[in-house]
Amino acid sequence: MKEQFLDKKEKPKNGWENETAERNEAVTKFLKNYFAQNIEERPHYDSVELQFSGIGPNVFPKIQEGEVPAQEIKVLYEKGKIVQLHAIFVLKDNEHYDTTDVYFTGKALQDFLNQE
Repeated sequence: MKEQFLDKKEKPKNGWENETAERNEAVTKFLKNYFAQNIEERPHYDSVELQFSGIGPNVFPKIQEGEVPAQEIKVLYEKGKIVQLHAIFVLKDNEHYDTTDVYFTGKALQDFLNQE
């Protein structure tokens, strides 16, 4: 896992940080690789470790194929340690917006950070 080294004057991060630019490619790759695996061979996470919310029928298959980047990625820090990642995927089809939120915690978050 990548570690962050702080300047002696810098305080550890706390709270939500927008890290869309820094993490978008890695999130897209992680999810594409996850869904590319046979269901029996995939890592098994409990329902809150890798949670999909508001699964949009048009955007979700594109997430599985790695064809749509996240519109926003926020990372929750507690005393400088990442404890949650929230990615929001949006696909606009004519006047309709199709969205899916993905939350990483626990083992799924650690696997993602180790892959980064």
